[in-house]
Amino acid sequence: MKKKEPPFLRLLLFLRPFLFGKYCPCCGELLRVFSDDIFCTDCSETLERKKITLPEEELKFPPYFLSLYHYEGAVRKAILAFKFRNEKHIGLFFADKMAEAFLRFPEAKPDFVCGVPAYSLRDGRRYNPPDILAERIAFRINVPYRETLLKKKKNIRSQTKTKNRRERLQNPNGAYIFNPEEDSVRGKTILLVDDIITTGATLRECANELYRAGAETVYRLTIAKTSLFAAKRLIPSEKNRQRYRFKRKVKNRR
Repeated sequence: MKKKEPPFLRLLLFLRPFLFGKYCPCCGELLRVFSDDIFCTDCSETLERKKITLPEEELKFPPYFLSLYHYEGAVRKAILAFKFRNEKHIGLFFADKMAEAFLRFPEAKPDFVCGVPAYSLRDGRRYNPPDILAERIAFRINVPYRETLLKKKKNIRSQTKTKNRRERLQNPNGAYIFNPEEDSVRGKTILLVDDIITTGATLRECANELYRAGAETVYRLTIAKTSLFAAKRLIPSEKNRQRYRFKRKVKNRR
């Protein structure tokens, strides 16, 4: 979902770095106007250093969650600039990093990519951040992008504005539906993209809708995860892995 911008606004956005200077979104340091740099040298090094070391089995077993960073420090500032200051190029930077990380798992082969939908654009946004990420990732991994696969049927409070974990878990219940105008996803593998994962409730609700529509597997990919979600144990125990392998074997025999 994107707002159509009038020509004069597009021109102003293009000229903004030349008129007002170009700044690092994390620390505010002035950057060279004609450079392709998004961040200053220090913040670029910090972002590279803050990447999460991804376990080799991260996407081999359910629930198939993958995040690149912890939502803190320079990463948090960059994401907020992308979401609320319409710094779209920051989202494209993160999307390239997300695609690069996802391609490290060759067994994960999605049929298409979609983003978590928005009910309406709010807070002065000109785009829905997950759509920007999903479209770029689909291009990078050479997989079709399906923008309207899911619909948000009601507006809900932002997960960051909820009071506690219980409220965050219940907040997105019933908010998303599979778009009946879309082609069937029965037996398909889908990569579902969002910017931040707080408790996992929003992504779980969207993934459940896709599973109810017949999807075989739904991978979930985000830029960052909060400390609330990072505290959860997501890598399954050996017992649960064996149970999952057995279920897959039974399903394949059918």
